[in-house]
Amino acid sequence: MDFLARYRAGEREQVWAELVALGAAVREPPLYQDAQAVACEIMLRARYNIALLVERLQQLDFVFVVGAQGAWNPCTARELKLLASIEQRRGPLPIVLRAWVEMIGNVDLRGSHPTLSNYYSLGHATTRGPNSDPLVLGMVPYELSQLPCIDRKQQIFLLEVAPDSCHKSNYSGGGDSYMRIPSAGFDAPFGSDDWWDGMCLIPYLRECFAWGGFPGLRDDPAAAEAAREELAFLTQGLLPI
Repeated sequence: MDFLARYRAGEREQVWAELVALGAAVREPPLYQDAQAVACEIMLRARYNIALLVERLQQLDFVFVVGAQGAWNPCTARELKLLASIEQRRGPLPIVLRAWVEMIGNVDLRGSHPTLSNYYSLGHATTRGPNSDPLVLGMVPYELSQLPCIDRKQQIFLLEVAPDSCHKSNYSGGGDSYMRIPSAGFDAPFGSDDWWDGMCLIPYLRECFAWGGFPGLRDDPAAAEAAREELAFLTQGLLPI
């Protein structure tokens, strides 16, 4: 049975682990086509979940920093062109990150809600929500020449994909979260000042969906309990990835 069939049959974590373990060999035919198909299947599920979360957050009167229409947008033509330039001149992105950029784009769940999240310049009625590290992930717009390089000899660059948890709540914190490129594998770990440092993209997304888009609540039991009903509503029927 191929990887895609196994993934669809429910072997999601095992298939992901096996594809990651292949390293750069995952790009060799015929494995590459199968790996791409799995990545597309994952992102179809993730896209469904994100659409559902944005819709349900609106029903909960969540105040988005970028507005509900800006909470999820596909990459612009300029961003896709930049991505092509990055891969051509700096090396490949992990297969699943490239699939995210192509199929989903930019997601920004920063905002304010009494039990779910806080953004310091917004507020929500008379109560502030918790600092819940909402899901924010996408292409940070910069020119190719501005891509940070951490090793000139080895030509290792950093692709910044999200602010840190403090900046997500609009107060000073650490640096942006990133992935190193080139990265020829199926998935790769983030570099971050937050709890997800060293975690790969797909496990991170699993954690995000398990917490309704607000994974920082896992480290705040009191806030998680206060948001229990909202979290049950947000996570109901989300597809496992």
